[in-house]
Amino acid sequence: MHLLDTNTLSYMLRGEGGVGARMLALKRDQVAVPAVVVYELRYGLKRLDSKKPSARALLQTAEILLAALRTVAFDEACAEAAATLRADLERAGTPLGPNDTLIAATALVTRSVLVTRNTREFGRVRGLEIEDWYDPKVPRVRTLLQEPAAPRKRRATAAARR
Repeated sequence: MHLLDTNTLSYMLRGEGGVGARMLALKRDQVAVPAVVVYELRYGLKRLDSKKPSARALLQTAEILLAALRTVAFDEACAEAAATLRADLERAGTPLGPNDTLIAATALVTRSVLVTRNTREFGRVRGLEIEDWYDPKVPRVRTLLQEPAAPRKRRATAAARR
């Protein structure tokens, strides 16, 4: 199974890096979201100005996306794994942030691949399989959240200027 990190969901919502195409290539039961990622995403969305149409559209789209994905709970086994992971990384002088520790523990317990652009940070977690689906060569896809592009003005040809 693939667990999506918050940045992966954000890229998908913004149509960046070809992340959406990678996700859509998998079967629905092969992709899930840790509960901590749901928290991070919803917290970020609640900070937006909900009076703006683009913010409202983003909120709606994010809720549709979250409803389509299975949420993996942070349970007792995840709590134990997170405590061990945090202690080990702190002892080594390479701690993760608190939420990233919980996300990594969830991926380890469920034996899932964590899909994140934050490979440097999560790469310090022994036994954690990570993938980065973001491809900077893939052009941004226009999403429903973006305003339509302004029409291009045509340049007058030499014949039209005469």
